[in-house]
Amino acid sequence: MHAVRPSHRAHVVPLLRSFFAMALLFGLVVTATPAAQAADASLLVSMKPNATPVKSGDDMVWTIDWSCSSSTTACTNAKIVVPMPVSSSGVARPVVPKSATKDSNAVYVADATINDTEAVWTFKDPLPGGATGQVSMILGSHNYITPDGTTYTPVATMTADNAATVRSDAPGKPSSTITVASTVGIDVVKERFPLKTEEPYPGDEVTYRIKVSNTVSLAPGPNGTSALQDVVITDTLPPTAIFQRAWQLDMEPNDTDGERPAVQCKVGGSTGPATVPGGEVVCPSWDDDLESAGVNHRGVVVYVTVKYPVDQPAANTPGTDGDDGVTDTARALAHPIGHPELDVTDEASVTHGFQPRSQGARGVNVAKSNNGVVTTSPGTRDAVWATQAYNTGAGAETIRFTDRMPCSYTSPTSAPTPCDPVNLSNTVTQIGVDFGFRNGPITLQATFADGTTQAHEWTFPGSAETRTWIPPKPITDLTWE
Repeated sequence: MHAVRPSHRAHVVPLLRSFFAMALLFGLVVTATPAAQAADASLLVSMKPNATPVKSGDDMVWTIDWSCSSSTTACTNAKIVVPMPVSSSGVARPVVPKSATKDSNAVYVADATINDTEAVWTFKDPLPGGATGQVSMILGSHNYITPDGTTYTPVATMTADNAATVRSDAPGKPSSTITVASTVGIDVVKERFPLKTEEPYPGDEVTYRIKVSNTVSLAPGPNGTSALQDVVITDTLPPTAIFQRAWQLDMEPNDTDGERPAVQCKVGGSTGPATVPGGEVVCPSWDDDLESAGVNHRGVVVYVTVKYPVDQPAANTPGTDGDDGVTDTARALAHPIGHPELDVTDEASVTHGFQPRSQGARGVNVAKSNNGVVTTSPGTRDAVWATQAYNTGAGAETIRFTDRMPCSYTSPTSAPTPCDPVNLSNTVTQIGVDFGFRNGPITLQATFADGTTQAHEWTFPGSAETRTWIPPKPITDLTWE
């Protein structure tokens, strides 16, 4: 009987199974090795503000926390990039890049740079596994022109050749938003111009000066200040004032006069003169400079000229004391930059009365004033006298009057005899016809202390016009007709 031997196939099958099992095991080991290495190098980054809100113009400071979070594998070619953030407001406001600092991490950070586009921190290579630290970034916002409530939200991105990219705005990370705070104020100053202590006469032209500016009128002002936009100035005239003209000019640095270009303001759509009294003067709208920081926000100055009737009650007119004063009120309405829905307003008023006129011939009022100068010192300041005459009647008249100059240590006299030149203290340098006179012609004869005369004529004086003597000559009287 033959013994039964195991077949050759029976030996082969177990060997094949063992081979495939080893091959499968070997394959798993090979494919698993690179996956384990990639997971070893990993990054973490977050970004938070040091303070918020921040006044416009103040520094905005952020701290960036980072780490090469693997404990065993270094991060190669690691760096952090933060693009310059864009403002959230409808009026785009770029930031001012100031600094990107290594903080106390110079052992890890090779370089920190910042420009108008981005801030970049480059790490020494390789960055050891488990390394961690902080860097910081400082940006500036523009004072005046950054609208209140504007936000900036920069995002830090950290990369390495052997790790997945991470961002500071990933879910669960602290917000990096900084809010900018800026407030606006508007200031209105109203006064008679030129500045005089005496009140005008009935029938006079009176000019009011209105100065309107940001509460901080000159840069650089305190941080946290907002510019103005769409500023409109209105001036409510007294009911008896007849509008003549009004000009709006840019305010000069000394905060007094204006400079060209000038634009005309209107009453009822007309630049004047008006034919009826009262009304509201409206000037064209204007803006602070909205495009650049650090400019002078000077504001504007408006000159409004009106004319009062010759029968305007004077301050000591019996029985009309309650009607002596007139009030002229100016208002300004503006909006903070970037917030057209918000109103900012201010107003100021001038109240004054009128001096009584001495009565001349029938239908004539005359007056004389010293232009507000009470005392003057020889050779230090001119004394200016203004003489006025008005036809108060219904018909045409020819008015002739003589203005006597005072002699030294004496009062004026009605006598036409010239003063002694030795004792004469007055010399004339300039004689003018003001724009208040509208119905020329006007002739003038000046009599000087030496007995000579000189005649002048204004055919139709529509604006101030003067005659000047060089050198000045002593004068005794002036006769106008």
